[in-house]
Amino acid sequence: MKTNLLTQFRISVWILLLVLCGLSDSHGSDLANYVATMDKKTTQIDRLPTREVKKSLLTGTDGGGALSAFWHEGQVRHVKITIIMSNRQIEENYYYENGQLIFAASKQSFFLWDKAAQKLDLHKIASSFEDKYYFMDGKLKQWNTNRAAVDLSDQDSNVSKEGETLLRQSTFFMQTARDEKDSVDIEAFIKRGTP
Repeated sequence: MKTNLLTQFRISVWILLLVLCGLSDSHGSDLANYVATMDKKTTQIDRLPTREVKKSLLTGTDGGGALSAFWHEGQVRHVKITIIMSNRQIEENYYYENGQLIFAASKQSFFLWDKAAQKLDLHKIASSFEDKYYFMDGKLKQWNTNRAAVDLSDQDSNVSKEGETLLRQSTFFMQTARDEKDSVDIEAFIKRGTP
């Protein structure tokens, strides 16, 4: 009788583990499907016939910056930010669906040091890293990065704060894209983090 109960207990534990693993695989595959769907949407947005509106960003950096807003059927669908600093270039892309942020990517490319010239070569990249942020209903759903493991469940984590920062930046750059001015001073926004 003891053997039978022990065997039943072991079988129950294995079944529970299989169910839990199955649920986690399901969640993982749902997340993978969501990421793949968003990647397809951004590709589709890039292929739309758009009207590009460019603005200068006054950043206080060596190379300045630029904002390109890509409009389709009266809506901003993609905003691209480029900021050139003395040692790197930063490129941020924000993608929208129905006026809501669905995807953001931030890439930093560091310039290569030219030993012969004893200066950075602004045309060659030594290293770069890129973060990709996937949003759903105004909340960060997934963050893909090559820098660190991330945990989106902790609302006080740097990752959650990064999602909030991206939403603020997205809102600011969307307003900037709609603004009539040809250039915008974003130095104050960079320092404060708010428009």
